[in-house]
Amino acid sequence: MAKYKSRKRKQSMLPLALGVVGAFAVLAVVATMLSTDEASVYGDITVRGEGLPAFVAGAPDAAIGLALPTIEGADFDGNPVTISDDGRPKLILNLAHW
Repeated sequence: MAKYKSRKRKQSMLPLALGVVGAFAVLAVVATMLSTDEASVYGDITVRGEGLPAFVAGAPDAAIGLALPTIEGADFDGNPVTISDDGRPKLILNLAHW
């Protein structure tokens, strides 16, 4: 009888595993269909001012205290967006979907 119970448990896991794999496949297809590589989605970005010095691991950060370059662009609706040195700290977060 013990063998019968273990065989039944293995059989009941198969549909669950197939369902999970199928769900991931559907999500992958939907994500691919919704994504686009058109350059017009991202718009043009202009950076004015001096770039910050490169960060060197193990050394003090040479960019601390320097002015942020002015970054100008547009949001997804086409409204202008400017990130500039106005005396307040800034955090710019870059995310990627790949």
